[in-house]
Amino acid sequence: MKQSVEYPPNLIHIMEQTEVLIKEFGCSQTTLKKIMDKAEVSKGAIYHYVSSKDELFGLMLKKNIFDVNESFWNVLSQGEVDLQAPLKAITDGLTFFFEPASDVTNPIFIYLLSKTENPPVQQILDEFYSYSIAQASSWIEAGQQGCAINPTINPEKTAAAFLTYSFGLRVTQLLAPTRTALQKDEFYTYMMNTLKP
Repeated sequence: MKQSVEYPPNLIHIMEQTEVLIKEFGCSQTTLKKIMDKAEVSKGAIYHYVSSKDELFGLMLKKNIFDVNESFWNVLSQGEVDLQAPLKAITDGLTFFFEPASDVTNPIFIYLLSKTENPPVQQILDEFYSYSIAQASSWIEAGQQGCAINPTINPEKTAAAFLTYSFGLRVTQLLAPTRTALQKDEFYTYMMNTLKP
C-alpha cells in the first residue's frame, strides 16, 4: 500500500544543499553549520526538522526510498499489470548501485554504519531498515495482487533478501569501487527471476 509522506519544501531545500556539501566535503566534514550556511537557514529551521546531522542523513536515506516508492506507484497507477515497468521504476531509482559518483546515499549509509555504537544512530538505521522493508514488501504485495508476482513468495522475507543484497552491494562498492559496478539489467534480471510467477 502506498504511504503518503509530505516533505516540506524547506526540508527538501536543506537536503539538496546537504547533498551538495557531502559531494564536496564528505559526510564527516559536512557540519550543521555548513548546512545552515549553504542552505541559508537558521539553526531553528534545521532543528524544526531534525535534532542532529545524523538524523538529517537518515531522513535523506528514507527520502531516497520514498522517491523510488513514488515512481513505483505512479507506474502502477497507469495500469501496468506486468513486472517490467514497475521493476524498471525501482531499478531506475536505485542510483547508488549504478551511478555511485552522483548519489550521496551510499556515503551516508556507510557513514551512519560507522557510528552504530551511538544509540541514536542505531535507531536511525533501524527506522531506515523498517521503512525500507515496509516499502519493498508493499511493492511485492501489489505485484501479487496484480498476478504479476509469484503468489507463494513471502513478501517480507523476499524484501529482506533484496535489502540484504542491496546493503551488501553498498559495502562492496566501498571495498572495491572499480571492480563492483553492477549493471541495471543485472539487478533487473535478478529481481525478475526471483519474483516472476
